[in-house]
Amino acid sequence: LRTLRPLPYEELQRAIPEETPQSRTRLALSLGFLLAEAFFAVEAEQFLDLEPIGRALLKHGTVLGAGTKISRHTKSMLEHGALSDWDGLKEELMRTQKDIEKEMVLIRDVDAANLISLGGWLRAVEIGVASSLNPYDPAKASVLQRPEVVEYFSITLNTMEQRIQEDEVVTRIATELP
Repeated sequence: LRTLRPLPYEELQRAIPEETPQSRTRLALSLGFLLAEAFFAVEAEQFLDLEPIGRALLKHGTVLGAGTKISRHTKSMLEHGALSDWDGLKEELMRTQKDIEKEMVLIRDVDAANLISLGGWLRAVEIGVASSLNPYDPAKASVLQRPEVVEYFSITLNTMEQRIQEDEVVTRIATELP
C-alpha cells in the first residue's frame, strides 16, 4: 500500500461489520477483509479507526478459534498506535495475520487460512485499483499486476471442500477471478 500513496482513505473506507458471519467460510473471508482494512487504516495513519477494527478482529478470531492469538497482539498494536509508530504497527499486524493463519493450519482448517488470505488480498486489490485510477498512474497500476497471485487463489479455490466451493460468495469469486 505504501507504493500506492496517496490513498483515498475517506473514499475507500468501509464500514466495519457489526455482525459476525454465521458461516465459517464467510467469517474467514471477513476476517481477511478486516486485516486488510487495518493495514489500510495504518497506512493512512488513521489510528482512531483501528479500535473498532481491532474489536471486530477479536470477535471474528474468537469465533474462528484464534481469539487468543489476536488478543495477544492487540495490546502491542495499541501501544504502537499511541506512539504513532506506524512501522511497528504494520509489523504487529503482519505478525497477527501470520499467527491467525498458523492457528487455522494447526487446527487443520487450511481452507479457512486460505480464505483469510483471499479476503485480505481482495480488499487490498480494491484499494490498490482505486488508488491507481484517481488519477490514473501507470506505475501504480503496474504494482497490481500479479498474475501468479490470481493463479494461486484460482487453484486454491478449486481444491477447497465442496461445501465451501458451493458457497454463493466463493462461487462468484471463483468465477470472476480468472
